Amino acid sequence: FLSRINSLSIFSTEVKRPWGFDENLSSWKNLIFNNQLILQPREFLSLYSSYFSPRYLFGLGDSEPRNSYPDLSPLLWWQLIFFLMGIFWIFTKKNKEEKDLKFLIILMLLVSPIPASITKDPFSSIRSLPLIFPLIVLVALGIDKCLKRFKLLGKIGLTILIIWSSGRIYLPIFRFNDYFRGPAWGEGVEEMVNEIKDKNLPIVIDNTRGEIYSQILFFTQAEPKKYQS
Repeated sequence: FLSRINSLSIFSTEVKRPWGFDENLSSWKNLIFNNQLILQPREFLSLYSSYFSPRYLFGLGDSEPRNSYPDLSPLLWWQLIFFLMGIFWIFTKKNKEEKDLKFLIILMLLVSPIPASITKDPFSSIRSLPLIFPLIVLVALGIDKCLKRFKLLGKIGLTILIIWSSGRIYLPIFRFNDYFRGPAWGEGVEEMVNEIKDKNLPIVIDNTRGEIYSQILFFTQAEPKKYQS
């Protein structure tokens, strides 16, 4: 557990220096510009702010292949309009019925990205998963306000967007994901094992394409005691 923390936390310097650390500085310059009390909070704020960036939420998404689908952001671009309407609703005049809901949304928005922001990976959708709840609520509130104002026209427009979104989500998940993200999930290991297991050849498997030894042991049904000895 502690080893995992040391490898991921931005407050640990055992694996990686903070962003902006310059190894070429010395004497007083190193003391000022490489100060951990400055670099680490700056790195945290940079990571924290990325979870509210429209560029990541509606565009780039998670860069980790196993945590996302190709060309599919956490929220679709058309939801940005309703998201902004939801943000506007938060700062409008309060009433007693909505006060608790607004407080809960703001609290979840501020707290949810903190665990993900103390790790070195930028915009990790898995570690910031609770953030999706306030985001969805804000989008839903924006849609509700729009439907109340435009009524029939709003329902027609929303129906068109939902139909388009279904196709937009279907293609990355069911068509593109296996092709573009297959190697990240170890695709092809079973086929490789079936190809080589009956051949009496000296075969060496390295880690240049990832650590696949555990999958090879699984598909070859290797004896654990023999491997560990």
